[in-house]
This record gives sequence, structure tokens and C-alpha cells, in this order.
Amino acid sequence: MVFARGRLSITDFTMEEAKPEKHRNTKGISWPMAAIFIVGEMMGAGMIAMPIAMVNAGLVPGVVIIVLAAVFTGYTGIQLGENWALMQKRWPEYKEHCRRPYPEMAYRAIGPKAKQAAIGAVISSILAAIFIIVGAIHDAPTCAQ
Repeated sequence: MVFARGRLSITDFTMEEAKPEKHRNTKGISWPMAAIFIVGEMMGAGMIAMPIAMVNAGLVPGVVIIVLAAVFTGYTGIQLGENWALMQKRWPEYKEHCRRPYPEMAYRAIGPKAKQAAIGAVISSILAAIFIIVGAIHDAPTCAQ
């Protein structure tokens, strides 16, 4: 099957060609530093709500939920890493520093509207974390009271 008047065909990108290759970005941060940032980001707002969530769920269901969340998070991280390596292979401009990787992934996968949606999702996530932290700091009452 040929797209765009013969410029691109399905056979141009096969799974064998799409395997991630080793690439070292000398201008970026190291893997251990990236891991510290990711763990810190994940634990930031979530750790505030963890004690009350464990009390409400109970010990066994709470531990099961935490383990499942860890498995899903790990799988998502692996998929994002493979996607980024594939993007770096297909579009060499991503081998340099990229300030907004999620919107760029959405743009390359779906198009410009998906890029805007990804930017909105990132901003919403940041705002939600800020509201959780501010609410916890000020001990805001819940809606049920």
C-alpha cells in the first residue's frame, strides 16, 4: 500500500527496522538522575493521599492496588521509552534536547490536535497536583462535611 503518491509505503517501516538503537545524548541528564526526577514526581502528590487511601481500602486491597499501580507504571515507562527511541530513529531532530516529549509523541502519532490535547493534559495534571498540595497544606475540608 502506498501513501502520498509513492513517497511512503507500509514496507518502509517494519518492526525489524524499528528496533531501538543505542543513542547517547551528551547534553541531557543521566539515567540515574532521570529516575530520581521521575520517582520524585510520582511520589510528590500521591504520597500526600496515600495514608488515608490505605485506611479506606484496608491492608490487603491497598497493597494489591499499590502493586498493580507499580506494574502498570513500569509497563507504561517501558512503552514510552521504546516510543521515544523509535521517534529518535525516524526523526533525527529528537536526538537533541526536547522540552515537551509527550506532546511531540502525540503529534507524531496522531497529529496537531493531539499535540494540543497532550499539552492540556500535562497542564491539567500539574494543576491538579498543585491543588492537592495546597489543599493538604491548608487542611481544606472535604465536600462531604
